[in-house]
Amino acid sequence: IWYDKNMIKIKKHLPKNLSWRSFFSKQVIVPALAVTSLIVIGAAIFEKYIESEEDRTFLASGRLVTINDNQSIHLHCSGKGTQTVILESGMSGTSLDWVRVQPEIAKETRVCSYDRPGYGWSDEAKSDRNASTSADELYSVLQKDNIKPPYVMVGASYGGLISRVFTVRHIDEVSALIQVDPSHESDFDLSSDSPGQLSKTDTLTSVYLSLELAKSYFGITRANSIANYTNDDIRTKEQVGFLSSSKNFRTMLREYNALTKSTTIARDEASSLKSLKTKYILTSQRFDRQKKFCNISTSCIAQDSGSNDHLIPQNNPDIVISSIREALGGS
Repeated sequence: IWYDKNMIKIKKHLPKNLSWRSFFSKQVIVPALAVTSLIVIGAAIFEKYIESEEDRTFLASGRLVTINDNQSIHLHCSGKGTQTVILESGMSGTSLDWVRVQPEIAKETRVCSYDRPGYGWSDEAKSDRNASTSADELYSVLQKDNIKPPYVMVGASYGGLISRVFTVRHIDEVSALIQVDPSHESDFDLSSDSPGQLSKTDTLTSVYLSLELAKSYFGITRANSIANYTNDDIRTKEQVGFLSSSKNFRTMLREYNALTKSTTIARDEASSLKSLKTKYILTSQRFDRQKKFCNISTSCIAQDSGSNDHLIPQNNPDIVISSIREALGGS
């Protein structure tokens, strides 16, 4: 047989002290590992270059506001009015999540969206990532940029926790609260332990996000995003870029690992908003739990979004816009 003859020929030329394992290790495995290492290193370097180019070429819609001495946060405000609508994005979200909502609200009053530290045009996060920290950071940004109340707080998904904590801490400065399919304590089996003792909600999801973070360092996530991007995609190229970056996944992982803590803080600290005008926009599958959501205010209503699509600000902006207009008109 050809293969056997060649193996015999190779064997005849092998030094007596060189085993088959040693031969293939030196002739095949070592070169293969060297080539693989070069590819991996090259991919990581190229991904870092792409991220730096995005930082340089993606033009921010707003401006950077510096808080806590050296933390720069991207803030985008538009419109004029006596009330200011504050838009809080979900986990891994940016100010770009509101591109179909903000321009409409800006026709009637002042409206601000922003990027939490670690997302979008903002600096890498330098502090803990939980709803309490984020609520305090947001207030610092508003104070630093002289954005006066009253505020209409609008929080989507994980941003719902942040906006709830913000609202109860500054209840006299908030005229209305709108929760857009928010993260909520009724979604979890929360312990009665101290929030400080709680860290991870779901180990498997945390591991999954860790793997996604690893993939992002080598451009795998970006390659998949680009391959799945179509001309009718409502996301901008900036959104796709930010969502693919390692900075995004680092921050998302930190926020997710503190999700139980954030939810517990919202439950315990922001359990009552008295008679504050509050509205929940819920997906159809969660609407049957509306009483559990609306127990935080004596002036609370819930609305079915009409679908199970969680990305309501992006895919069903009209229902968010109309809810904000109702809050503005009734305040």
